[in-house]
Amino acid sequence: MNYYAPNGLTFSVGSFPKQHWPAASLCVGGMRLPTVAELASLLDCTKYPCTPTGIPDMPNAIFMTSDQLMTNFDASGQPYSFMGVDFDIGAVVSVQKSMIAYVLLVQGSLNTTLYFKMADGLHRWGEVPDGGGWHVPTPGELMRLLDYSKYPVTPANHPEVGAGMLWTNAECLAPTLYGQALAVEFTGGRCNQTMKASMLPVMLCKASGSVVVPPPVVNPPPPPPTP
Repeated sequence: MNYYAPNGLTFSVGSFPKQHWPAASLCVGGMRLPTVAELASLLDCTKYPCTPTGIPDMPNAIFMTSDQLMTNFDASGQPYSFMGVDFDIGAVVSVQKSMIAYVLLVQGSLNTTLYFKMADGLHRWGEVPDGGGWHVPTPGELMRLLDYSKYPVTPANHPEVGAGMLWTNAECLAPTLYGQALAVEFTGGRCNQTMKASMLPVMLCKASGSVVVPPPVVNPPPPPPTP
């Protein structure tokens, strides 16, 4: 069973197995582990938990990605941890490879081009309005800037970001996280809950206007036979 996301990715959603990273035995038939940006694109932070409405029965738990935290290496030179997306509260966390996590495989590539620019100054959450096609990014959008091949994960093409934290547009809707919102940390690449009153920079985002995004479909029917 496949879920055809509106961003060009196809996710295998027939079951939700749990394995150790990198779940190599499951990556067959062109399917692979998603990156943080790919998996975080499924987050629906307009509700709690943040599981996508298009994938029924998806656990509100941590799912593994192909990205690793490039610090704290073992004796063989491999990182101790991989990055996981938490579909309960919408966070992105580091997980030790000795732990198991849920697996959701993907194929394809993101079909939208995003542009980013820094807003002036520091802001509390929700203070920077959208306008002129620019908006405060979702966690999935802001995660596309991160470069998990290095530490810190700051993008080479946006050095102005630095290694601090930037706001997303996502409010924490879990009852235990009242008064908090999600911010992306550009050192280790985590996305954490942060008090809305915190003064943080904001990176605005705009999607390319040339991309036509189809609606999501789960297992579309086969085309009719040719007469």
